[in-house]
Amino acid sequence: MPTNSHHVTRMTEMGDLLANLISGSKRPADKIFCKEIILVDGKALSNWLSSYLVREAKIDGQPDGLGVHAHADLMNTHRFAPWAAALLRGEEPGSSFQDPLESLELRVHAILSDPKSKTGQAFKDVVGQPELDGGMVRWEVSQRIAARLRELTLDDPEWTQQAQQGAKSDRLGALWKKIHTAISKENGGQPVSAFDIMDRLEKNEADRQRIRSQLPGRITVLASGDIPRTLLRSLAALGQTHNFEVKGIFLQPTLGYYLDIQEGKELPKELDTPGADFIRQTAKHFHSQFKKLVDAGAWNFGGEESEDKAFPATLLGSLQQSIEHFDRKGASFDTSEDPQSSTVAIHRCHSVIREIEVLRDELIKAMQADKNLNPRDILILSPDPETYASLLQGIFRDRGEPRIYVTNVALEGTGKSALTSLAEALLSIAAGRCTAQEVIDLIELKVILDRYRWDAEDVATIKKWFKTAPFFWGVDAAHR
Repeated sequence: MPTNSHHVTRMTEMGDLLANLISGSKRPADKIFCKEIILVDGKALSNWLSSYLVREAKIDGQPDGLGVHAHADLMNTHRFAPWAAALLRGEEPGSSFQDPLESLELRVHAILSDPKSKTGQAFKDVVGQPELDGGMVRWEVSQRIAARLRELTLDDPEWTQQAQQGAKSDRLGALWKKIHTAISKENGGQPVSAFDIMDRLEKNEADRQRIRSQLPGRITVLASGDIPRTLLRSLAALGQTHNFEVKGIFLQPTLGYYLDIQEGKELPKELDTPGADFIRQTAKHFHSQFKKLVDAGAWNFGGEESEDKAFPATLLGSLQQSIEHFDRKGASFDTSEDPQSSTVAIHRCHSVIREIEVLRDELIKAMQADKNLNPRDILILSPDPETYASLLQGIFRDRGEPRIYVTNVALEGTGKSALTSLAEALLSIAAGRCTAQEVIDLIELKVILDRYRWDAEDVATIKKWFKTAPFFWGVDAAHR
């Protein structure tokens, strides 16, 4: 069955397409109890999608949502490789699975710390002076190298293949070969990275069939940004059969954007409308993503979707129109319903707590201005749900009337436990300058607030202490 990509210009269109695809009435009879796997590129999209699918998604044109019957898992695109590796090892699809690269930073650090390792000593010029700085520079470098290796093994199959075959003469390639060989040996030759999964799925039909057997005849990926090349190629390999469907639903800035990339068209330089300027500045990641789809060659264009929707006469509506009609020179848009330009607001705050305080004030203003607006009509997205959730609950509920009650959506499985967040924060502080803001960020973590039973007022008091203290960074005089 073809591997199809569908392109939309609104998030709601993305959710509606998915809802109609995974609704129970659309499933094959023999796969009715088989769980859907929906690959999503990030927490924000995952959290919004969880709410929209349940409550608002249009099924056959009716905005009823899927209710609680959506038998599906939303999986971060970066977790596909560890999930597939677990299935290839014979583990149950519902069991917990570990990423073989979870401790990559520690492995890199161990090699860089080994004076007998030729591979590690190749990085001697960038690890600082451990005898003087306590190894903090070496740890920070290890973290950066690990992040770069993850990026390369996800998105650069050619580099990864050459490195694992020993064809790369640079020190980073040698380091990856050493780490990959060690992990592969420990795991009995099982896949280590996203590249290994892609390689096996492209070469072995038995492996492809093992993955397909755990899915309801399809797998879907939703993306508002960039998708790794290894994932695109892995999904294309799974689609090499008539009875399995791979579908991609991708957000694009304007209608026809993907087709323009496919045909090699570019935005005319002489086009100087506000919408065209906005697209030039912000659509670079869309161009990168769609170029990958075009280069892959295995993804067929399945069509575009666009709601026939009137734009409101507001600043937000004007912005939306200027992007959708970016080629209309001299166009002006009606903002008569938004005389205060209040439909788009950007606030720059000095901390997470201040962000939430400002958000509460803005929501109260909005509900006072519109008596039909209720808290249940408002969706709050955050880049770090584990950090924001408890603070939202406390500040919204305990700062006087009106009390706003918040329901958390899709916090589970976002990729990081509270203790992991704490460990990362502690290691980050140890590797850096230990600034006052870093300590405040540590204090605001949920696990710290719960341990010491601090509320928002306590945190505000601590921040006041830091503000009046005669120092801004450093553990002690020796560290400074």
